[in-house]
Amino acid sequence: TANLYIPTLGKPPYPGVLVACGHSENGKAYSEYQATAALFAKNGFVALCYDPISQGERIQLPAAPRYGTLTHTLLDLGALLVGRSTVWYELVDGMRSLDYLRTRPEVDPSKPIGLTGTSGGGTQTTFFMAADPRIGPAAPSCYMMTRLRKFETIGPADGCQWLPGEGPARIDHFDYAVMRADQPTLVLGATDDFFDIISTRAAADETYRVFSALGKEANFDFFEAESPHGFNRPHREAATQFMRKWLLNDSQNVEEGSFEPLEDKVIEVTRTGQILKDFPQETTVAAMNLHEARRLAAERKQFWKSRSAAERRDAVRKTIAARKTRDPYKVEAHGSIERDGYVIKKLALLRKDDVPLPVLLLLPENRSEKLPALLYADSRGKAAAAAPGGELETLVRSGRIVMAVDLRGYGETRDRGAYEKNMNDEERTAMIAMHLGRPLLGERVEDIVTCLDYLESRSDVDPSEIELIAIGRVGPVGLHAAYLDDRIKRVVLRDAIRSWIADVVAQPLQPHLLAHVVPGALRQYDLTDLEKALGERVERQSSE
Repeated sequence: TANLYIPTLGKPPYPGVLVACGHSENGKAYSEYQATAALFAKNGFVALCYDPISQGERIQLPAAPRYGTLTHTLLDLGALLVGRSTVWYELVDGMRSLDYLRTRPEVDPSKPIGLTGTSGGGTQTTFFMAADPRIGPAAPSCYMMTRLRKFETIGPADGCQWLPGEGPARIDHFDYAVMRADQPTLVLGATDDFFDIISTRAAADETYRVFSALGKEANFDFFEAESPHGFNRPHREAATQFMRKWLLNDSQNVEEGSFEPLEDKVIEVTRTGQILKDFPQETTVAAMNLHEARRLAAERKQFWKSRSAAERRDAVRKTIAARKTRDPYKVEAHGSIERDGYVIKKLALLRKDDVPLPVLLLLPENRSEKLPALLYADSRGKAAAAAPGGELETLVRSGRIVMAVDLRGYGETRDRGAYEKNMNDEERTAMIAMHLGRPLLGERVEDIVTCLDYLESRSDVDPSEIELIAIGRVGPVGLHAAYLDDRIKRVVLRDAIRSWIADVVAQPLQPHLLAHVVPGALRQYDLTDLEKALGERVERQSSE
């Protein structure tokens, strides 16, 4: 769904400009985006302003608690698992919008298409301008800064704001401008934005130096307005003037006159205001993700059929980015608790440049021989079962050494400042991990391996009898750990999801799924495949 703004002055054909909407609930009907497209039309451009996924007339998950930002993350769950992303879907939308705009008889086919947008539209502009060579002058607004500073301040935000693997690829925001140094780029910043303007300025200066080194300094410019976040009047005027310079060879100042936005209903394209209601054949991104997950079944079958057991293990390890090498660790003691028949030692396993692992080690009294060991990991934190009379006490009194650990992000190391606490309380940690190319699931597998190393090193532990209990969100972690490490003789999965397809891709509205996501994993295997491979070594339990 889109609105096409056509000049009434001058003679066609006119240059074309795409306007990508930011995270407004009403999409293209938002007053700032209407004003932007109208200003372009008044200055001799045909402007197409289109609704993003799950905004305006394209709501995707009607039952989601929020439009746009949150929904972009929920849709990203399944998209990432099948090797796509919300960025991918929005990029396809942009390319198809460009395809359409170029078919219009009013649009000059001899000139490239301009592109601009603010906030979420600035994000779309950033990725789109680098990906499609048909884009000429581009003006991303209220988005670009250094990725590190964004993570330090407002965080990774939602699923359309970043891509897995950008970190190890050394791609920062402004690199998307450098990728197209042969085309003009204007970065628009706002002094009072929640995107740190100091970071934006510094990155813009550095980018200008890169353009200069390439002999393309005329192609990069930076404009800063004393305004809050959004496509406010100074940005609209600067973007329009920029497009006039490069597409009309006219550098005169642009001033926006009075403008009265139309009511949403007036510019809606559909009868009901929603594509899904008007067109029974219309699908959704969530449905497309599920269709792709099922379509990949043949590839997954071939993966398990054509490779040896060792090759499959290596491929699974590579997919979750779990390292083969084991980091050295040291054990730090933090006191002990004496209880009837056993003692609890409070420990921390410390690794260089990594998250510490808080541990409770429960040791039976009068240990005269090597004992079987049990590693206990609960996404609610180890304290949930540590009280007198709790499950840990029952387990240690059965004659085993029990090690209860808080894997990274749980218990004592949990993220206390999550972005969307009700739907994804691990949003920041999971997203940043994927940006770094190291999914949280794989990092937690490494945590379990460290715990196994510690248990194996103890003289009172029988290394041939180590069991793992993985509870809640730790379930998929424990499944992977048992598949990759034969030291785990048995794994108990309690209250854990069974399948990425059935429990994540097919149910994006279920809360707290982000930590389960491994980009591209469903191209090779589902969790059910790992469980089948483990056979009798795995047991499922439910606390209900």
